[in-house]
Amino acid sequence: MLKERAREVGLLVALADVALLSVAFIASCLFRFQVMGPLLGQDTPVKFQPYVWILWVSVPLLLYLFRQAGLYDSLRRLGAGEVFWLTCKPFLVAAALMGLAVFLFQDKSYSRPIFFSYFLLGFLLVAAEKQVIKYLAHKARRQGYNTRDVLIVGANPDAVAIGRLLHESREYGYRVRGHLTARDETVTCTDLFPVLGDVSELDRILDRDTIDEVIFAVPYSQVPAHEGAIRLCEEVGVKIHLKIDRVGNLLSRTYPSQLGEFPMLTLASTPHDAMEVLTKRLVDVTVSAAALLIAAPLMAAAWAAIRLTSPGPAVFKQERSGLNGRRFVLYKFRSMYVDAEARLEALRAHNEMGGPVFKMSRDPRVTPVGRWLRRWSVDEVPQFFNVLKGDMSLVGPRPPIPDEVQRYERWQRRRLSMKPGLTCLWQINGRNSIDFDEWMRLDMSYIDNWSLGLDFKILARTIPAVLFARGAR
Repeated sequence: MLKERAREVGLLVALADVALLSVAFIASCLFRFQVMGPLLGQDTPVKFQPYVWILWVSVPLLLYLFRQAGLYDSLRRLGAGEVFWLTCKPFLVAAALMGLAVFLFQDKSYSRPIFFSYFLLGFLLVAAEKQVIKYLAHKARRQGYNTRDVLIVGANPDAVAIGRLLHESREYGYRVRGHLTARDETVTCTDLFPVLGDVSELDRILDRDTIDEVIFAVPYSQVPAHEGAIRLCEEVGVKIHLKIDRVGNLLSRTYPSQLGEFPMLTLASTPHDAMEVLTKRLVDVTVSAAALLIAAPLMAAAWAAIRLTSPGPAVFKQERSGLNGRRFVLYKFRSMYVDAEARLEALRAHNEMGGPVFKMSRDPRVTPVGRWLRRWSVDEVPQFFNVLKGDMSLVGPRPPIPDEVQRYERWQRRRLSMKPGLTCLWQINGRNSIDFDEWMRLDMSYIDNWSLGLDFKILARTIPAVLFARGAR
Protein backbone atom coordinates (compact mmCIF):
# COMPACT_ATOMS: atom_id res chain seq x y z
CA MET A 1 0.00 0.00 0.00
CA LEU A 2 1.30 3.41 -0.86
CA LYS A 3 0.82 5.99 1.86
CA GLU A 4 -0.13 8.58 -0.76
CA ARG A 5 -3.13 6.35 -1.55
CA ALA A 6 -4.10 5.72 2.08
CA ARG A 7 -7.44 7.52 1.77
CA GLU A 8 -8.36 5.65 -1.42
CA VAL A 9 -7.30 2.35 0.14
CA GLY A 10 -9.38 3.13 3.22
CA LEU A 11 -12.41 3.77 0.99
CA LEU A 12 -11.87 0.46 -0.81
CA VAL A 13 -11.64 -1.38 2.51
CA ALA A 14 -14.86 0.31 3.69
CA LEU A 15 -16.60 -0.78 0.48
CA ALA A 16 -15.33 -4.31 1.05
CA ASP A 17 -16.80 -4.15 4.58
CA VAL A 18 -20.18 -3.10 3.15
CA ALA A 19 -20.05 -5.99 0.68
CA LEU A 20 -19.21 -8.51 3.41
CA LEU A 21 -21.98 -7.21 5.68
CA SER A 22 -24.43 -7.50 2.78
CA VAL A 23 -23.31 -11.09 2.21
CA ALA A 24 -23.80 -11.79 5.92
CA PHE A 25 -27.34 -10.36 5.80
CA ILE A 26 -28.34 -12.39 2.74
CA ALA A 27 -26.83 -15.55 4.22
CA SER A 28 -28.62 -15.01 7.55
CA CYS A 29 -31.99 -14.66 5.77
CA LEU A 30 -31.32 -17.80 3.72
CA PHE A 31 -30.34 -19.65 6.90
CA ARG A 32 -33.56 -18.58 8.63
CA PHE A 33 -35.96 -19.57 5.85
CA GLN A 34 -34.19 -22.38 4.00
CA VAL A 35 -32.46 -24.15 6.89
CA MET A 36 -34.34 -23.35 10.09
CA GLY A 37 -37.74 -23.21 8.35
CA PRO A 38 -37.79 -26.88 7.22
CA LEU A 39 -36.37 -27.99 10.58
CA LEU A 40 -39.30 -26.24 12.31
CA GLY A 41 -41.82 -27.61 9.84
CA GLN A 42 -42.32 -24.25 8.13
CA ASP A 43 -42.50 -23.83 4.37
CA THR A 44 -42.08 -20.05 4.07
CA PRO A 45 -40.44 -18.37 1.07
CA VAL A 46 -37.30 -16.35 1.69
CA LYS A 47 -38.12 -12.79 2.80
CA PHE A 48 -35.62 -9.96 2.74
CA GLN A 49 -37.75 -6.81 2.77
CA PRO A 50 -39.18 -7.01 6.33
CA TYR A 51 -35.70 -7.33 7.80
CA VAL A 52 -33.62 -5.15 5.51
CA TRP A 53 -33.76 -2.38 8.12
CA ILE A 54 -31.14 -4.38 10.08
CA LEU A 55 -28.73 -3.84 7.19
CA TRP A 56 -29.60 -0.17 6.64
CA VAL A 57 -29.11 0.68 10.31
CA SER A 58 -26.12 -1.51 11.10
CA VAL A 59 -23.92 -0.69 8.09
CA PRO A 60 -23.43 3.06 8.75
CA LEU A 61 -23.22 2.39 12.48
CA LEU A 62 -20.57 -0.30 12.05
CA LEU A 63 -18.56 1.75 9.55
CA TYR A 64 -18.46 4.61 12.05
CA LEU A 65 -17.44 2.25 14.86
CA PHE A 66 -14.80 0.62 12.63
CA ARG A 67 -13.28 4.03 12.01
CA GLN A 68 -13.36 4.95 15.70
CA ALA A 69 -11.72 1.63 16.59
CA GLY A 70 -8.88 2.30 14.14
CA LEU A 71 -9.70 -0.53 11.73
CA TYR A 72 -9.04 1.77 8.77
CA ASP A 73 -5.59 2.65 10.10
CA SER A 74 -2.52 0.49 9.58
CA LEU A 75 -2.92 -2.91 11.25
CA ARG A 76 0.51 -4.33 10.47
CA ARG A 77 1.99 -3.57 13.92
CA LEU A 78 -0.84 -5.29 15.79
CA GLY A 79 -0.91 -8.93 16.78
CA ALA A 80 -3.56 -11.29 15.39
CA GLY A 81 -5.35 -11.33 18.75
CA GLU A 82 -5.36 -7.54 18.93
CA VAL A 83 -6.87 -7.25 15.45
CA PHE A 84 -9.46 -9.89 16.32
CA TRP A 85 -10.53 -8.04 19.49
CA LEU A 86 -10.41 -4.67 17.74
CA THR A 87 -12.90 -6.07 15.21
CA CYS A 88 -15.06 -7.66 17.88
CA LYS A 89 -15.74 -4.48 19.87
CA PRO A 90 -17.69 -2.58 17.16
CA PHE A 91 -19.94 -5.59 16.60
CA LEU A 92 -20.61 -5.89 20.34
CA VAL A 93 -21.50 -2.20 20.57
CA ALA A 94 -23.70 -2.22 17.46
CA ALA A 95 -25.52 -5.41 18.50
CA ALA A 96 -26.12 -4.04 22.00
CA LEU A 97 -27.42 -0.69 20.72
CA MET A 98 -29.72 -2.21 18.12
CA GLY A 99 -30.89 -4.95 20.50
CA LEU A 100 -31.72 -2.32 23.13
CA ALA A 101 -33.62 -0.27 20.52
CA VAL A 102 -35.65 -3.34 19.48
CA PHE A 103 -36.45 -4.08 23.13
CA LEU A 104 -37.53 -0.50 23.92
CA PHE A 105 -39.63 0.03 20.79
CA GLN A 106 -40.96 -3.55 20.57
CA ASP A 107 -40.23 -3.71 16.84
CA LYS A 108 -42.38 -6.37 15.15
CA SER A 109 -40.19 -6.66 12.03
CA TYR A 110 -37.59 -8.50 14.04
CA SER A 111 -36.24 -12.04 13.78
CA ARG A 112 -33.83 -13.20 16.43
CA PRO A 113 -32.25 -15.90 14.22
CA ILE A 114 -31.62 -13.33 11.46
CA PHE A 115 -30.38 -10.69 13.91
CA PHE A 116 -27.90 -12.90 15.75
CA SER A 117 -26.70 -14.89 12.74
CA TYR A 118 -26.16 -11.62 10.82
CA PHE A 119 -23.94 -10.14 13.51
CA LEU A 120 -22.07 -13.41 14.09
CA LEU A 121 -21.42 -14.09 10.41
CA GLY A 122 -20.66 -10.42 9.70
CA PHE A 123 -18.10 -10.43 12.49
CA LEU A 124 -16.43 -13.60 11.22
CA LEU A 125 -16.23 -12.29 7.65
CA VAL A 126 -14.91 -8.85 8.60
CA ALA A 127 -12.46 -10.34 11.14
CA ALA A 128 -11.09 -12.66 8.45
CA GLU A 129 -10.79 -9.71 6.05
CA LYS A 130 -8.82 -7.66 8.59
CA GLN A 131 -6.44 -10.54 9.20
CA VAL A 132 -5.82 -10.84 5.45
CA ILE A 133 -5.22 -7.08 5.19
CA LYS A 134 -2.82 -7.24 8.14
CA TYR A 135 -0.93 -10.15 6.57
CA LEU A 136 -0.63 -8.43 3.18
CA ALA A 137 0.51 -5.13 4.71
CA HIS A 138 3.05 -6.94 6.87
CA LYS A 139 4.37 -8.93 3.92
CA ALA A 140 4.64 -5.82 1.74
CA ARG A 141 6.69 -4.03 4.39
CA ARG A 142 8.94 -7.04 4.95
CA GLN A 143 9.70 -7.08 1.24
CA GLY A 144 10.65 -3.41 1.25
CA TYR A 145 7.54 -1.82 -0.26
CA ASN A 146 6.33 1.58 1.00
CA THR A 147 9.32 2.18 3.24
CA ARG A 148 10.03 5.60 4.71
CA ASP A 149 13.48 7.12 5.13
CA VAL A 150 14.04 8.31 8.68
CA LEU A 151 16.77 10.36 10.34
CA ILE A 152 17.46 10.08 14.07
CA VAL A 153 18.58 13.17 15.97
CA GLY A 154 20.64 11.82 18.84
CA ALA A 155 23.50 9.37 19.23
CA ASN A 156 22.83 8.40 22.84
CA PRO A 157 21.92 4.87 23.99
CA ASP A 158 18.18 5.47 23.57
CA ALA A 159 18.68 6.81 20.04
CA VAL A 160 20.81 3.79 19.15
CA ALA A 161 18.14 1.46 20.63
CA ILE A 162 15.47 3.14 18.50
CA GLY A 163 17.59 2.68 15.40
CA ARG A 164 18.16 -0.98 16.21
CA LEU A 165 14.41 -1.51 16.78
CA LEU A 166 13.52 0.00 13.42
CA HIS A 167 16.21 -2.07 11.71
CA GLU A 168 15.13 -5.36 13.29
CA SER A 169 11.37 -4.75 12.98
CA ARG A 170 11.05 -4.21 9.26
CA GLU A 171 7.26 -4.30 9.44
CA TYR A 172 7.41 -0.75 10.82
CA GLY A 173 8.41 0.27 7.32
CA TYR A 174 11.36 2.53 8.23
CA ARG A 175 14.81 2.72 6.63
CA VAL A 176 17.22 4.53 8.94
CA ARG A 177 19.57 6.81 7.02
CA GLY A 178 21.76 7.66 10.01
CA HIS A 179 22.16 9.74 13.18
CA LEU A 180 22.78 13.40 13.88
CA THR A 181 24.34 14.24 17.20
CA ALA A 182 22.16 16.48 19.36
CA ARG A 183 23.35 19.73 20.88
CA ASP A 184 26.05 19.30 23.53
CA GLU A 185 26.06 15.55 22.96
CA THR A 186 28.99 13.19 22.79
CA VAL A 187 28.66 10.14 20.55
CA THR A 188 28.47 6.96 22.59
CA CYS A 189 28.06 4.26 19.94
CA THR A 190 26.19 3.81 16.68
CA ASP A 191 26.95 0.27 15.68
CA LEU A 192 24.37 0.03 12.89
CA PHE A 193 24.10 3.44 11.24
CA PRO A 194 26.60 6.22 10.54
CA VAL A 195 26.73 9.59 12.26
CA LEU A 196 26.09 12.06 9.43
CA GLY A 197 27.02 15.16 11.42
CA ASP A 198 25.40 17.23 14.14
CA VAL A 199 21.93 18.75 14.30
CA SER A 200 23.19 22.06 12.85
CA GLU A 201 23.61 20.25 9.54
CA LEU A 202 19.98 19.13 9.39
CA ASP A 203 19.02 21.76 6.77
CA ARG A 204 21.79 20.59 4.45
CA ILE A 205 20.78 16.95 4.78
CA LEU A 206 17.09 17.69 4.19
CA ASP A 207 18.00 19.63 1.03
CA ARG A 208 20.36 16.94 -0.22
CA ASP A 209 18.71 13.65 0.74
CA THR A 210 15.24 12.18 0.71
CA ILE A 211 14.04 12.18 4.32
CA ASP A 212 10.42 11.35 5.18
CA GLU A 213 10.54 11.55 8.97
CA VAL A 214 12.85 12.74 11.74
CA ILE A 215 12.96 11.22 15.22
CA PHE A 216 14.24 13.52 17.97
CA ALA A 217 15.60 10.96 20.45
CA VAL A 218 16.85 13.54 22.94
CA PRO A 219 15.95 14.06 26.62
CA TYR A 220 12.66 15.90 26.86
CA SER A 221 14.34 18.72 28.79
CA GLN A 222 16.49 19.41 25.71
CA VAL A 223 13.59 19.67 23.26
CA PRO A 224 13.43 23.51 23.58
CA ALA A 225 17.10 23.68 22.54
CA HIS A 226 16.13 21.92 19.29
CA GLU A 227 13.15 24.13 18.51
CA GLY A 228 14.89 25.55 15.42
CA ALA A 229 15.48 22.06 14.01
CA ILE A 230 11.87 21.09 14.74
CA ARG A 231 10.56 24.20 12.98
CA LEU A 232 12.81 23.43 10.02
CA CYS A 233 11.20 19.99 9.67
CA GLU A 234 7.73 21.57 9.88
CA GLU A 235 8.68 24.14 7.26
CA VAL A 236 9.66 21.50 4.68
CA GLY A 237 6.80 19.14 5.60
CA VAL A 238 8.82 16.35 7.19
CA LYS A 239 7.00 14.35 9.90
CA ILE A 240 8.43 14.74 13.41
CA HIS A 241 8.56 12.27 16.31
CA LEU A 242 9.57 13.31 19.84
CA LYS A 243 10.73 10.65 22.29
CA ILE A 244 9.01 11.07 25.64
CA ASP A 245 10.98 10.23 28.78
CA ARG A 246 9.27 8.12 31.43
CA VAL A 247 9.16 9.87 34.78
CA GLY A 248 10.32 7.33 37.33
CA ASN A 249 8.33 4.11 37.60
CA LEU A 250 5.03 5.38 36.23
CA LEU A 251 1.90 3.31 36.76
CA SER A 252 0.11 5.39 34.17
CA ARG A 253 -0.11 4.88 30.43
CA THR A 254 0.82 7.84 28.25
CA TYR A 255 -1.12 8.96 25.20
CA PRO A 256 -1.49 12.17 23.19
CA SER A 257 -4.66 14.25 23.57
CA GLN A 258 -5.98 17.63 22.54
CA LEU A 259 -7.46 20.43 24.65
CA GLY A 260 -8.87 22.91 22.17
CA GLU A 261 -5.88 24.11 20.17
CA PHE A 262 -3.40 22.88 22.78
CA PRO A 263 -1.74 19.45 22.28
CA MET A 264 -1.36 17.52 25.53
CA LEU A 265 0.49 14.45 26.76
CA THR A 266 -1.89 12.65 29.12
CA LEU A 267 -0.90 10.12 31.79
CA ALA A 268 -3.66 7.83 33.06
CA SER A 269 -3.75 4.46 34.83
CA THR A 270 -7.45 4.02 33.99
CA PRO A 271 -9.11 3.22 30.62
CA HIS A 272 -9.19 6.05 28.08
CA ASP A 273 -10.17 4.21 24.88
CA ALA A 274 -13.58 5.71 24.04
CA MET A 275 -14.74 2.56 22.26
CA GLU A 276 -13.89 0.29 25.20
CA VAL A 277 -15.45 2.66 27.74
CA LEU A 278 -18.64 2.87 25.63
CA THR A 279 -18.74 -0.91 25.28
CA LYS A 280 -18.32 -1.35 29.04
CA ARG A 281 -21.23 1.03 29.67
CA LEU A 282 -23.47 -0.68 27.09
CA VAL A 283 -22.75 -4.06 28.68
CA ASP A 284 -23.57 -2.57 32.10
CA VAL A 285 -26.94 -1.24 30.94
CA THR A 286 -27.94 -4.31 28.94
CA VAL A 287 -26.98 -6.91 31.55
CA SER A 288 -28.39 -4.89 34.47
CA ALA A 289 -31.74 -4.34 32.76
CA ALA A 290 -31.98 -8.05 31.90
CA ALA A 291 -30.90 -9.08 35.42
CA LEU A 292 -33.55 -6.89 37.07
CA LEU A 293 -36.26 -8.36 34.84
CA ILE A 294 -35.16 -11.94 35.50
CA ALA A 295 -34.66 -11.38 39.24
CA ALA A 296 -38.02 -9.58 39.76
CA PRO A 297 -39.71 -12.62 41.43
CA LEU A 298 -36.66 -13.20 43.65
CA MET A 299 -36.61 -9.54 44.64
CA ALA A 300 -40.30 -9.64 45.50
CA ALA A 301 -39.75 -12.73 47.68
CA ALA A 302 -36.75 -11.11 49.43
CA TRP A 303 -38.73 -7.91 50.04
CA ALA A 304 -41.60 -9.88 51.61
CA ALA A 305 -39.28 -12.03 53.75
CA ILE A 306 -37.49 -8.97 55.16
CA ARG A 307 -40.70 -7.09 55.96
CA LEU A 308 -42.35 -10.11 57.59
CA THR A 309 -39.41 -11.09 59.83
CA SER A 310 -38.04 -7.81 61.17
CA PRO A 311 -39.26 -4.22 61.55
CA GLY A 312 -37.94 -1.57 59.19
CA PRO A 313 -37.67 -0.94 55.44
CA ALA A 314 -36.77 -3.78 53.07
CA VAL A 315 -34.25 -1.70 51.13
CA PHE A 316 -31.22 -0.30 52.92
CA LYS A 317 -29.72 2.93 51.56
CA GLN A 318 -26.18 3.95 52.41
CA GLU A 319 -23.83 6.69 51.22
CA ARG A 320 -20.77 5.29 49.46
CA SER A 321 -17.72 6.72 47.71
CA GLY A 322 -17.67 6.23 43.96
CA LEU A 323 -15.48 7.38 41.08
CA ASN A 324 -12.72 9.67 42.42
CA GLY A 325 -14.58 10.02 45.72
CA ARG A 326 -17.99 11.13 44.36
CA ARG A 327 -20.72 10.33 46.88
CA PHE A 328 -23.77 8.31 45.84
CA VAL A 329 -26.54 6.32 47.52
CA LEU A 330 -26.08 2.56 47.31
CA TYR A 331 -29.11 0.23 47.44
CA LYS A 332 -29.14 -3.15 49.19
CA PHE A 333 -31.74 -5.42 50.67
CA ARG A 334 -31.57 -4.86 54.42
CA SER A 335 -29.78 -7.78 56.05
CA MET A 336 -29.30 -6.24 59.52
CA TYR A 337 -31.53 -4.94 62.26
CA VAL A 338 -32.43 -1.25 61.97
CA ASP A 339 -30.15 -0.28 64.90
CA ALA A 340 -27.06 -1.86 63.30
CA GLU A 341 -25.18 1.42 62.85
CA ALA A 342 -25.66 2.38 66.51
CA ARG A 343 -24.28 -0.99 67.66
CA LEU A 344 -21.17 -0.89 65.47
CA GLU A 345 -18.79 0.82 67.93
CA ALA A 346 -19.52 -1.78 70.61
CA LEU A 347 -18.38 -4.52 68.24
CA ARG A 348 -15.15 -2.90 66.93
CA ALA A 349 -13.00 -5.12 69.13
CA HIS A 350 -14.34 -8.21 67.29
CA ASN A 351 -13.28 -7.00 63.83
CA GLU A 352 -11.75 -9.86 61.82
CA MET A 353 -10.51 -7.74 58.91
CA GLY A 354 -7.40 -5.55 58.93
CA GLY A 355 -7.47 -1.94 57.78
CA PRO A 356 -10.47 0.39 58.07
CA VAL A 357 -13.06 -2.22 57.02
CA PHE A 358 -15.24 -3.98 59.62
CA LYS A 359 -16.00 -7.68 59.05
CA MET A 360 -17.32 -10.15 61.63
CA SER A 361 -18.22 -13.75 60.76
CA ARG A 362 -21.07 -14.04 63.29
CA ASP A 363 -22.21 -10.46 63.43
CA PRO A 364 -25.14 -10.30 65.92
CA ARG A 365 -26.64 -7.39 63.99
CA VAL A 366 -27.46 -9.64 61.01
CA THR A 367 -31.04 -10.98 60.91
CA PRO A 368 -31.75 -14.67 60.24
CA VAL A 369 -33.14 -13.79 56.82
CA GLY A 370 -30.17 -11.48 56.28
CA ARG A 371 -27.74 -14.36 56.74
CA TRP A 372 -29.43 -16.21 53.91
CA LEU A 373 -29.50 -13.09 51.72
CA ARG A 374 -25.80 -12.50 52.30
CA ARG A 375 -24.77 -16.10 51.76
CA TRP A 376 -26.29 -16.14 48.28
CA SER A 377 -25.58 -12.44 47.52
CA VAL A 378 -29.30 -11.70 47.12
CA ASP A 379 -28.83 -8.55 49.23
CA GLU A 380 -26.68 -7.12 46.41
CA VAL A 381 -29.33 -7.45 43.67
CA PRO A 382 -30.76 -3.89 44.10
CA GLN A 383 -27.33 -2.57 43.12
CA PHE A 384 -28.25 -3.31 39.52
CA PHE A 385 -30.27 -0.08 39.84
CA ASN A 386 -27.02 1.70 40.80
CA VAL A 387 -25.43 0.26 37.65
CA LEU A 388 -28.33 1.48 35.49
CA LYS A 389 -28.02 4.96 37.02
CA GLY A 390 -24.31 5.03 36.20
CA ASP A 391 -23.03 5.26 39.78
CA MET A 392 -21.58 1.76 39.50
CA SER A 393 -20.45 -0.75 36.91
CA LEU A 394 -20.88 -4.52 36.77
CA VAL A 395 -17.15 -4.99 37.37
CA GLY A 396 -14.97 -2.70 39.45
CA PRO A 397 -13.62 -2.22 42.98
CA ARG A 398 -16.33 -2.47 45.62
CA PRO A 399 -17.60 0.98 46.73
CA PRO A 400 -16.29 1.89 50.19
CA ILE A 401 -17.97 3.88 52.96
CA PRO A 402 -16.64 7.50 53.06
CA ASP A 403 -15.42 6.98 56.63
CA GLU A 404 -13.25 4.08 55.45
CA VAL A 405 -11.77 6.21 52.66
CA GLN A 406 -10.66 8.80 55.22
CA ARG A 407 -8.48 6.11 56.82
CA TYR A 408 -6.97 4.80 53.57
CA GLU A 409 -3.24 5.01 53.00
CA ARG A 410 -2.43 7.20 50.01
CA TRP A 411 -1.68 4.29 47.64
CA GLN A 412 -5.03 2.70 48.52
CA ARG A 413 -6.97 5.75 47.33
CA ARG A 414 -6.10 4.83 43.74
CA ARG A 415 -8.84 2.19 43.87
CA LEU A 416 -11.28 5.12 43.59
CA SER A 417 -9.88 5.99 40.15
CA MET A 418 -12.29 3.52 38.50
CA LYS A 419 -16.05 3.37 38.82
CA PRO A 420 -17.00 0.90 41.60
CA GLY A 421 -18.60 -2.38 40.66
CA LEU A 422 -20.79 -5.26 41.80
CA THR A 423 -17.92 -7.72 41.51
CA CYS A 424 -14.17 -7.68 41.04
CA LEU A 425 -11.11 -9.87 41.61
CA TRP A 426 -11.80 -9.76 45.35
CA GLN A 427 -15.24 -11.32 44.82
CA ILE A 428 -13.91 -14.31 42.87
CA ASN A 429 -10.83 -14.89 45.05
CA GLY A 430 -12.52 -15.61 48.34
CA ARG A 431 -14.27 -12.36 49.34
CA ASN A 432 -14.18 -12.19 53.16
CA SER A 433 -11.60 -14.99 53.43
CA ILE A 434 -8.77 -12.69 52.27
CA ASP A 435 -7.26 -9.84 54.28
CA PHE A 436 -7.60 -6.14 53.58
CA ASP A 437 -4.13 -5.58 52.09
CA GLU A 438 -4.59 -8.46 49.63
CA TRP A 439 -8.03 -7.04 48.76
CA MET A 440 -6.43 -3.68 47.94
CA ARG A 441 -3.69 -5.33 45.86
CA LEU A 442 -6.29 -7.23 43.85
CA ASP A 443 -8.12 -3.97 43.13
CA MET A 444 -4.89 -2.31 42.00
CA SER A 445 -4.12 -5.30 39.79
CA TYR A 446 -7.56 -4.97 38.19
CA ILE A 447 -7.05 -1.25 37.49
CA ASP A 448 -3.54 -1.70 36.08
CA ASN A 449 -4.54 -4.61 33.81
CA TRP A 450 -8.07 -3.57 32.87
CA SER A 451 -9.57 -4.75 29.62
CA LEU A 452 -13.03 -5.77 28.45
CA GLY A 453 -11.75 -9.33 28.25
CA LEU A 454 -10.80 -9.21 31.94
CA ASP A 455 -14.28 -7.91 32.79
CA PHE A 456 -15.91 -10.81 30.97
CA LYS A 457 -13.64 -13.31 32.73
CA ILE A 458 -14.53 -11.85 36.14
CA LEU A 459 -18.25 -11.92 35.33
CA ALA A 460 -17.99 -15.55 34.21
CA ARG A 461 -16.14 -16.55 37.40
CA THR A 462 -18.51 -14.57 39.64
CA ILE A 463 -21.45 -16.85 38.81
CA PRO A 464 -19.96 -20.03 40.37
CA ALA A 465 -18.52 -17.94 43.23
CA VAL A 466 -22.05 -16.79 44.08
CA LEU A 467 -23.73 -20.16 43.43
CA PHE A 468 -21.31 -21.99 45.73
CA ALA A 469 -21.14 -19.06 48.21
CA ARG A 470 -17.34 -19.09 48.24
CA GLY A 471 -15.99 -16.76 50.91
CA ALA A 472 -19.46 -15.47 51.86
CA ARG A 473 -20.31 -14.65 55.47
